[in-house]
Amino acid sequence: MATIPSMSHLTHTQWRAETGKTLAEAAGLLGIVGRNPARTLQRYERGERPCPLGIALAAEKISGGRVTPASFVGAPQAQAGAGYPEPLRIAP
Repeated sequence: MATIPSMSHLTHTQWRAETGKTLAEAAGLLGIVGRNPARTLQRYERGERPCPLGIALAAEKISGGRVTPASFVGAPQAQAGAGYPEPLRIAP
């Protein structure tokens, strides 16, 4: 019986590094528009701003599934709080 190789998941930042894409190139592929799309994407990757679901789903599509929408949730935003509330913790 043949085994199916597991697909390793990456953060969007790791995927960009692996593919050699700049922030500006990746922002264009994801359809991010505005005054500075590259900076907007950087904020999503760092967890400084919540990433819209449509952008996270587009990242999954263009990466062939290597970047999941979940990789944008809880991005390094918890490092310094970044204005996000603490996650809900339920005692056992």
